[in-house]
Amino acid sequence: MVIKTDITSYHYLVVDDDAFMSTLIADMLHKVGADKVDIAENGEVALAHIGAGKQMPEIIICDLSMPGEAFLTWCNGRKAGLQCGITEKLPNFL
Repeated sequence: MVIKTDITSYHYLVVDDDAFMSTLIADMLHKVGADKVDIAENGEVALAHIGAGKQMPEIIICDLSMPGEAFLTWCNGRKAGLQCGITEKLPNFL
């Protein structure tokens, strides 16, 4: 298993319904050198992004007080998968 220590090499997905906050977070990531930063304006868009066959982000930064529960349900399912011993590559959630 390869452990990355350079935060600039990770693929990030910022999920927030507040455009100011998601842009601020993405800009901060870019300023520290991250070049793979995607933004989703809500949970449904995040799920579509992940399900579109694109590379799974390694780190997801998510607003937990967004309307709708689809994305949080998905996150909880992924967390449950870890507890059940599923070994597929899973992102880290912040």
